[in-house]
Amino acid sequence: MSEESANTGSPESTFVGILCLGTPSASDRRAIQIAEFLGLSVVLLPLDKISRGVRPRTWLGLIGSADTVSHFARSAGEQTQLMAELRTLTPEIFVYGFRADGGHDGLVKSLTGGACEGVGRSSSNEPFSVVESARDFTGQFSGLTLGMSNEAVDSSFLEMGGDWSTLIRAGDRPFLIRSESSDLRITLVACSELADLEESVGRDQSILDFFSRLVPLMMFLRNTFGDAVWENKNPRACFIIDDPLLTESYGFLNYRELVRSMEKIPFSASIAFIPYNYEKSERETAALFSSHSNELSLCVHGCDHTRGEFGSDDVNLLECRSRTALQRMAWHEQRAGVAFDRVMVFPQGIFSAAAVEALQAADYIAAINSTPYPVDMEGGIPLKDLLRVGINRFCNFALFVRRYPQNLATVAFDLFLGKQALLVEHHGFFRNGFGPIMEIVEKLRRMEPRLEWTNPERVCSTACLTKSAANGQSEILFFTDRFQLKNERSVEGDIVLRRRDTPERPALAVSINGRKVEFWNDKGFSTVCLRLAPGEVAEVIVHRQSGQAVPASGEKWAYRARVFVRRALSEIRDNYVDKNVWLSRMLSGTRRLLGRRLT
Repeated sequence: MSEESANTGSPESTFVGILCLGTPSASDRRAIQIAEFLGLSVVLLPLDKISRGVRPRTWLGLIGSADTVSHFARSAGEQTQLMAELRTLTPEIFVYGFRADGGHDGLVKSLTGGACEGVGRSSSNEPFSVVESARDFTGQFSGLTLGMSNEAVDSSFLEMGGDWSTLIRAGDRPFLIRSESSDLRITLVACSELADLEESVGRDQSILDFFSRLVPLMMFLRNTFGDAVWENKNPRACFIIDDPLLTESYGFLNYRELVRSMEKIPFSASIAFIPYNYEKSERETAALFSSHSNELSLCVHGCDHTRGEFGSDDVNLLECRSRTALQRMAWHEQRAGVAFDRVMVFPQGIFSAAAVEALQAADYIAAINSTPYPVDMEGGIPLKDLLRVGINRFCNFALFVRRYPQNLATVAFDLFLGKQALLVEHHGFFRNGFGPIMEIVEKLRRMEPRLEWTNPERVCSTACLTKSAANGQSEILFFTDRFQLKNERSVEGDIVLRRRDTPERPALAVSINGRKVEFWNDKGFSTVCLRLAPGEVAEVIVHRQSGQAVPASGEKWAYRARVFVRRALSEIRDNYVDKNVWLSRMLSGTRRLLGRRLT
């Protein structure tokens, strides 16, 4: 972040200007956080210098709070003078911080040329709806209804006309509006504050709670700065189905019907396979996986799939379980001929911080889970960590979050942030056939036409963000210690690769396609430069210090007996009880009764 003096010249493609009143306010600092999170550099533009006639260069985009721009408007005097002054600074400006107390009505009238009369109140719990006609600006959110407004921070604009478009509504009132003028495009959002990326987010909060304070500004920055902003240019997806055996049918899941659905509308599915079941796969079903390896895959789902088996704080025990799981998956591959991905899906979503350390020691590529919160973690996780493509908060090991498909708005949020689309369900999802999964795949295709369906290992090991640097090089930020990159361009290109590093377990070496290459630490990131020919693939491995290998576990007979009973009862439940309406209702009633008595 820097303060610009009297410079002239063309707009800087990677710099965004922040209008401020001298020292940056808390609100200004939040705008800075969001811009820098997206990969942009920030320049402060104090109004006192502008008012003294010190003219900065023209910037591609500016951000200012309503209070700051109100000061600027008062110094400009008239509405025409205000617009003229803004044109000398930028062709694009984003203004936030409007409140429905009457204090900003005059500013809104000036900025909209009288097309909007002012700011109105917005009730809590009104859904946001995003127009479908402005996909270039609204991206993956186009056409969606999502989240709920909060009257403590969200207002609305009064209806307007002229050359202004409403991009997002809160209830039935405009919330995000944008001018169509060619010489000065103004974007206004009716929220009183931006999101604080340092805010701690609790387990009971949804990422959608931050939609109004985060997404409109991000939309503006993406639209204004294009390739200078971090972007996932190759979004990928996978539908993960937890628990089933590789038998012709498991519960409501029939594999041949699943494949027939894939032939109608392309998508991929990965079975989160319980390693304990390595001897139970049927030959015909295993052959189906081998012959459809692009669509069907296996990843690791725990070890024995006991309750909370990865929730322990004993690193050695967890590493034993992690290695035992890999050993069993290797036995299954030898026996059934089905390869597997070195990606862990935690049973019941339960894991500890020690479990992540154990996976790293056992050489897993990544973990996928329905929650990013370890069971032994008190408090919340900073918002900026939750927004990252791969959450590297624990041992710098990548944890990817998956979503249930009932609320695709969270998947849209993930894709908008550059994350991969990972969905999860169980066999019961197919109770009414395979129409629902085909419908979801089609909705995702409309949401993100570039989406490529593949297996979890490829989803994780190719996850990255790309942007263009000021010198024309491509910069790539990746999240796993094994990373695969392909030059999709038609020309040879210079690329700078970055992987977050930590003092506890720093990178010792980096190899590309099996050859050690020079790397250095740049502001906490292991950094490598390389050149790739068109279509060339780079297999990148970041080498770190390995701990002493812990042997695979040999559990006592009493534990093994409990696991046998648990797995047998689970299969009876999935294959018989769940498929019988009377038995299923009786079991649900018993669970509810026991739950009331226990509480």
